[in-house]
Amino acid sequence: MSLEFEAGKFIGGAFLCIFTAIISIDIFDRLTPAINEVDELKKGNKAVAVFLGAVVLGICLMVVPSLYKFAKISEGPLLGADLLGWALVYIMSLLGAIFVMYASFAAIDAYTQKINEIEELKNGNMAVAIMLAAVLVSISLLATVAIWETVI
Repeated sequence: MSLEFEAGKFIGGAFLCIFTAIISIDIFDRLTPAINEVDELKKGNKAVAVFLGAVVLGICLMVVPSLYKFAKISEGPLLGADLLGWALVYIMSLLGAIFVMYASFAAIDAYTQKINEIEELKNGNMAVAIMLAAVLVSISLLATVAIWETVI
């Protein structure tokens, strides 16, 4: 492959990574109306930063298999059907990853009834943020293995 082609793949992949992160923050913020993560970040709330960072990391990890699939299909001549198929896989991976993160957060919240995670995050409780981050990243790593087997 030519250097220009490889550079194009790199730039396209970087764009998709940035897009994935921005969309992840936007959609997750909308799914959690009890807390405005972006406003909390503007206030300098480190607990929300750790939590939201873990959400974005988890979602991006689960989208990696679709990006790998894009890199593999672009090794040969690109056909419209290949790109359309990949785009559908990417969108499904992104939506599925957001669902997994939200469902995981909801499950943790339901399981730890004595802790109001949203209020603790608003109050800057780093212990809760770190616990949530560790659980969400762990779940995303496990889910990524399943997604990898399905997508590739």
